[in-house]
Amino acid sequence: MNKIVFKDNILIGSGLSALGFLELIKKKIKFIVFDKNSYKGGHAFSHFIRDNHFDEGAHICHSKNYFFLKYILENKIKVKKKKSKINNYLNGKKIGYPIQKNIKDLFIDEKIKIFFDFFRLNKKKISNYEDWCNYNYGGFLTNNYYKVYTWKYWRTDMKDMSADWVNNRLEKKNFFQTFISFFFSKRKIDLSYNTFLYPKYGGFFFFFKNKYKKFNINLNSKVTNINLTKKYIEINNSKIYKYKNLVSSIPIIDYVNIIEDLPLNFKNNLKKLKYTTLIAFNIKVKKRKIFNEDWCYFYDRDNPISRLSFLDNLKGIKNQKTITLQAEVFRRNDENYDIEILKKEVKEKIFLFLGLQDKNDVLFFEYFIVEKAYPIPLQGSKNIVNNVIKYLKNHQINQIGLYGKWEYKWSDQSFFDGYNFGKDLLGLHEV
Repeated sequence: MNKIVFKDNILIGSGLSALGFLELIKKKIKFIVFDKNSYKGGHAFSHFIRDNHFDEGAHICHSKNYFFLKYILENKIKVKKKKSKINNYLNGKKIGYPIQKNIKDLFIDEKIKIFFDFFRLNKKKISNYEDWCNYNYGGFLTNNYYKVYTWKYWRTDMKDMSADWVNNRLEKKNFFQTFISFFFSKRKIDLSYNTFLYPKYGGFFFFFKNKYKKFNINLNSKVTNINLTKKYIEINNSKIYKYKNLVSSIPIIDYVNIIEDLPLNFKNNLKKLKYTTLIAFNIKVKKRKIFNEDWCYFYDRDNPISRLSFLDNLKGIKNQKTITLQAEVFRRNDENYDIEILKKEVKEKIFLFLGLQDKNDVLFFEYFIVEKAYPIPLQGSKNIVNNVIKYLKNHQINQIGLYGKWEYKWSDQSFFDGYNFGKDLLGLHEV
């Protein structure tokens, strides 16, 4: 029989929501912490490959929250603060970002269609993401640009997605600015990432690396079973821990296989949730062209790359003989893919885009896979998640974080999700 260890308070996961929670409850309530990974930080972690740090997809700090900025910068780490430089590409043609504010860069026939589209933008009930785009950008931009990119990034039909995730992530329609963009390039991005911070060394995780040092986290400790009735968790199929309060950032979809006594209707509903898997291609090549972008997006249907980040530019490194890049390719959890075919396709597109001359221009070309990249905001998924979260809370399991709550969150939002739950647990007011 497995040894039972009695522990009142347990925290599962060590991502940014867990960090926020620990920062709030430290010295007030003792929690034992488990994480399945061999490292702390969850998806904020930066992987060290060939003397370079690579994040799990595009990570920058564009928070405007004074408390959060003070928190991550209090150790006086070296950071680069800069204005975002972003472009779009289609068939090698550079288009300013966002597209609907850079109509000047499109072909004349496209401009004509977009111009007449904007006189047909009628207010109607917005029931999905496609409706939202059609209302804000018109049919031509939606069908020829946003629909293409949505498939590459979310691997999902726009009609199957809700529109409640787009606030502050996509610009709403603005007739005046769009009309001006027929003649002049848009210089200012009216989004939260107008400006951002990024560490000069260590990747995105360097913001938080020293923060984790004061917390004892049991690594390589995967939760393999949870029993709601008897209130215990099992770690690595070997050790059982009884809990009084369980705070968890486990992806809610994983409970299908972890909670043995979860009602069947909840399991069936959780199986309807979908997510993307990220294949992050990490690349270093000899410099053949100069690129000033921090990152860019590709709208070519035959190019598997969704987003390409220029890591040297993020760090503010100049006059280098090399370029360090990360190319992001997404696949949905319910689709199959051949990694060898993807590698070949990505390498071909990188060669073409960067103007590389031969295979010796590539110093290294590696990849890692992030199994759960982003929860897909499907129609009806919010109700499913809310019902399961409510049920779990009745059994003293409290969900936190992007994956725990199955919500599209930025880094500071994840941190404060855990931080504010700590306030709630202590009976304090949120800030």
